[in-house]
Amino acid sequence: MITTAFFAANACLSALLVPFGVEHPGGSTQTGFLLSALGVGFLLGAPLGRLLVDHVGLRHLLVAGHIATAGAFLLLFNAPSLVAGALVGVFGSTTLIAPRTALQRITPNAVLGQVSAVFFTAEAVATLGGAVIGPVVAQVTSLRGTRNAASGVTLAVGVLGHVLLPSGTVGRSWEHPRRADDESGGRAAGRAGRPGVR
Repeated sequence: MITTAFFAANACLSALLVPFGVEHPGGSTQTGFLLSALGVGFLLGAPLGRLLVDHVGLRHLLVAGHIATAGAFLLLFNAPSLVAGALVGVFGSTTLIAPRTALQRITPNAVLGQVSAVFFTAEAVATLGGAVIGPVVAQVTSLRGTRNAASGVTLAVGVLGHVLLPSGTVGRSWEHPRRADDESGGRAAGRAGRPGVR
């Protein structure tokens, strides 16, 4: 639920960048630069997300990521700059990658396919919904109000994550139970294949 809400709010804010750029000096050229900076930040944030999920608890990483992404969007909309665009990409990418990485590490192999299908379907629906609803609401109400509301939702999701998500375990430690099961299963199979070994 928390990740799905973040996907929707993030897609909404990203979709509002184009009409925001048209309204401000620089027009399409400035918007192109901002989107390029966001893309560069996203590429930089992807490996950073995997690195952080190995050393930081998922709860702390998601909460910090949500809050940082909301702050970066507010900075981008109120003081547009390439740095702000890059920060949106870095924080947003890190926050998107973390739950995907954790999901693959903590889900048993037997149900990983089904769980991943549900997760990625919810992600796609939330992203599409946010990208469509955001501009529509902005036309009906106001661009400023919509982007502030979406930034507020992103911030609220971070606070909600702090309350609901369990604390504790860090990235690579989640791999150990499944790896231990696989290794013990392999050892058992090896013993079974050797005559006289119990």
